[in-house]
Amino acid sequence: MILSAEEKAAILAQGLPLPPSKPLDSECCDNGCEPCIFDWYDQKIQLWCKKALVVWPEGKGLVQELLRERGMNEEQLK
Repeated sequence: MILSAEEKAAILAQGLPLPPSKPLDSECCDNGCEPCIFDWYDQKIQLWCKKALVVWPEGKGLVQELLRERGMNEEQLK
């Protein structure tokens, strides 16, 4: 997900770091690692989204979009 300048400013104004960047496909070695670099990314996204929902309730739409992009939803954050 590419954040607009306005979204980045809103996130930073809440004292949150920007969400983690998605690894490039080329960063995966395709060796079936457990955990894969994308598993680590999913964990980081979940942690960021959990914190964002507490600190910045107005950003719920953006959080939902980030989760949806990874095939997740808010229920998985609990």
